[in-house]
Amino acid sequence: MRRPLLVLLAASLLLSACTVPRPKGDQSAEKVAATRVDARRALAQYEEVLSVAAEALDPKPLAAVEAGSMLDIDTGTFEVAQQLQQKGERRSDGLRILDVHAPMRSAYPLWFVMPVDDPGRDRVRVQVWRRERAAEPWKLVAAPETVGDAELPEPVEGERGTVMVAGREKPSGLGLSPQEAADTYAAALAGRDAPEAQLIVPDAFVEQMWSTAEANARLAGVRFRQEWRAENVDVALRTRDGGSLVLATLSRRDTYRVAAGRQVTWPGGSPQQAFLDGGGISSSGTLRYAHQVLLHVPGDGSPVVALGQLGGVTGADVR
Repeated sequence: MRRPLLVLLAASLLLSACTVPRPKGDQSAEKVAATRVDARRALAQYEEVLSVAAEALDPKPLAAVEAGSMLDIDTGTFEVAQQLQQKGERRSDGLRILDVHAPMRSAYPLWFVMPVDDPGRDRVRVQVWRRERAAEPWKLVAAPETVGDAELPEPVEGERGTVMVAGREKPSGLGLSPQEAADTYAAALAGRDAPEAQLIVPDAFVEQMWSTAEANARLAGVRFRQEWRAENVDVALRTRDGGSLVLATLSRRDTYRVAAGRQVTWPGGSPQQAFLDGGGISSSGTLRYAHQVLLHVPGDGSPVVALGQLGGVTGADVR
């Protein structure tokens, strides 16, 4: 019954695609990646499709408006809900665009960063939108939520109100490059004793991951291993303090090897219960996660600070 609506939504997304926006008569190689009109249209289309997908608890429509780790996380969330016969997660509506940070780009893919206020959760979501080519729509690829009272650093402005991109090089003689910051944060999540733990500010997410890994390691009859890896960083903005604002995705693998004949009770509603409950005798297997983190790399060499995160299970390998 929903197929005609989904087809119309997908068609409208494709029809809205256009070439790289630029002022009339401008023949320069670089163009503004996106305008506020582009951002408002992308968000409106996204919320419309998300509403349909959430109501049906079906992630397939999201492929028209999401990509990358965002699509993986939402698909995993829906799959857990289906496995446990839960209701779909309630999504906030009425998101308010706070700003649009678009760089100058000379070629596809294009991207822009858009902080939006989420009144339902009293948080700011820092959305990252990406467009692979002119014939495709904008897709949401990341949306970490700010934590606590975190304030976003001001980006360095470029021409025509754009933002300056932080490259792979170090932003100053003291600070880390965007990729180094992501790699350092991922390595610090390996445990409290990791050398990299001294190079970050241990936030609530880090503390939670450390505590969870320690608790899993104490499970009777279970051998537990956790692995973290930072993906390639594609989006980073230069900030006025001489540092950078980095949007990174971390891959996490939690492997459980349950001894034969042992029974493990997983927390109700957890991904472990959804994927590793083998009919009373828990199965061995690996849960795969993606975590989007918003990192501030101070230009003065101070420890890396996580300003926001969003994550979830993306799949499982069960034996």
